[in-house]
Amino acid sequence: MLFFFSDQDQEAWGFDPKHLGGWRVIYAETPSSVDSPRAAPAGLDEECVYKPRTVSLTRIETYPNHEDARVGALGMNKRQKDEYDRLREGVFGGRPQHHLFGYPSPIQSGDMDLECQLAANGLFCGNESGYKDPRRAALEAGRTDWVLLLQLDTDDDAGMMWGDAGMLYFWIRKQDLQEGRFDRCWMILQCF
Repeated sequence: MLFFFSDQDQEAWGFDPKHLGGWRVIYAETPSSVDSPRAAPAGLDEECVYKPRTVSLTRIETYPNHEDARVGALGMNKRQKDEYDRLREGVFGGRPQHHLFGYPSPIQSGDMDLECQLAANGLFCGNESGYKDPRRAALEAGRTDWVLLLQLDTDDDAGMMWGDAGMLYFWIRKQDLQEGRFDRCWMILQCF
């Protein structure tokens, strides 16, 4: 079982290396040790105790954002981009866009893989400084190591809101995923 945690004050957005520790992903090999519900930890704000939701896993197709270079190379006009976005969002059937793996549904920047790579390696990405840092060139190739592990949308039925109707994106390097090193995940929060 995987357990995902995020700072209740939502001060960790993932663009700053100092945000590390504002989230945690825990892998439990023996689900029997966590098979019964427990009370929320003492001191947790009531608004951060989310309602239980039944989850069913269904395979869906996800597609890159129209700002992705691969999609941009298609040279779509505005109408085609709008149709493409409707196709991308249509797979969720109007429900919150929670999913494991696949392409993210970015609210702000679609370059989250690069942001993870730079911030996880000590570069501040809350402004242009990290992107203009001379170390970027050496680090940039590693952006393709990052994959989306979980996208968690704002969900009214569960009482979850990230920022202003945003999303949490938990990313992991492919090699860390293969080795079960979920303690090395990086989280990004984006909102409107």
